[in-house]
Amino acid sequence: VTATTTVVIQKTAPLAQAPAGFSWDIAATWAQAPLDGSGLWPDVAQPDTSGYRDTTDDGKGTVTANCEHFPNEQHQNAFDNAGAKWCAKQAEVQIDYSYADNRREKIVAYTITSANDAPGRDPRDWQLLGSNDGKAWTVVDTRKGESFFDRYFKRLFKVQKPGEYAMYRLQVLSNGGDVSTQLDEIELLVPGEPQKQYSADDIAKALASTEGYKPLFADDLSNAIFPAGIWTVEDGVITASEDQALWSKELYQNFVVSLEFKTAPHTNSGVMVYCTDTGNWIPNSVEIQIADDHDADWEKPPTSWQCGVIFGHLPASSKRVKKPGEWNQCAVAAVGPMITVQLNGEVVTVMDMREWTSGTKNPDGSDIPAWLNRPKASMATRGHIGFQGKHAGAPIYFRNIRVRTLD
Repeated sequence: VTATTTVVIQKTAPLAQAPAGFSWDIAATWAQAPLDGSGLWPDVAQPDTSGYRDTTDDGKGTVTANCEHFPNEQHQNAFDNAGAKWCAKQAEVQIDYSYADNRREKIVAYTITSANDAPGRDPRDWQLLGSNDGKAWTVVDTRKGESFFDRYFKRLFKVQKPGEYAMYRLQVLSNGGDVSTQLDEIELLVPGEPQKQYSADDIAKALASTEGYKPLFADDLSNAIFPAGIWTVEDGVITASEDQALWSKELYQNFVVSLEFKTAPHTNSGVMVYCTDTGNWIPNSVEIQIADDHDADWEKPPTSWQCGVIFGHLPASSKRVKKPGEWNQCAVAAVGPMITVQLNGEVVTVMDMREWTSGTKNPDGSDIPAWLNRPKASMATRGHIGFQGKHAGAPIYFRNIRVRTLD
């Protein structure tokens, strides 16, 4: 079996053990996966962790490691709940997470997400250990011969011998053969309340409602993240002088953001949701395109660059943008992995992020731009809300930006 973007195996009988090179966890994933029309398994999905709580999510713990790192790829990135990776200049590495105030947690599962480079840098053999003093360590989980299907692919592992510890250590004993080891993220999980599931009808009602909204930004943008002097507000209209993004300081999940925008000739902007890294937002967010294509021929490609689309990933069902100089109304519902875009009163795009398991190909087989190489299925469904600035010299104008949380 070769691990590629798509894992295709003929299903002849339930798998009693993993194929060579893969753990039983993955065999179980295959055995439970529904067959497609050809009698083959579809792409292997990212794991569902909705029934767990990540104990490192508060950002208060201390992260240490035993080895040298590449610049901008420090060990803290392994627990940053964002898009930055950790890459160390050796094959055998260890990284420790210590809870604040010597808090103890009984971890029952954990995840490791592969990073963007070569599979040879992925962890292969490792131990997870727990300690209460940093001296005596107990092995709580051991893995050998593990593999990751793709770049930014999250694997879920259940702890074999759970115990309450103030510190946890991931000790990588070997990787896929490279001189360096890398990973994108580690989560240390305890049982948690599953997130509420919203139906398509719930999302439709949320988009139709005008109640429960509050301004996303203060009148003076004091609760926003942006380079000084770039974004300004005049008579309630927000605009930028350069191509620099404007971000909410607060992180949002399960929400509707409603806004009005006005384009100029050749405007190319966007609304971003679920951003986990404002310094490298392009691959680490979902962008809804805002563009001046009122007079464009929609029968010609690239359809995934037009107004209302999920940029680089999914075209819109119809052209709804008004001509430059006229105000458009837009609402984006971001509810778990479901992204719904409403433009001037009509739903034009619906994306289920779970279908985007590849960083190179969309589910319809079209190519994903190289700079968007993080599979949407691997992304967190909680993050900053943002707005792209004056791109390629063409201005964009926003007003009445409001948000409504659904939880």
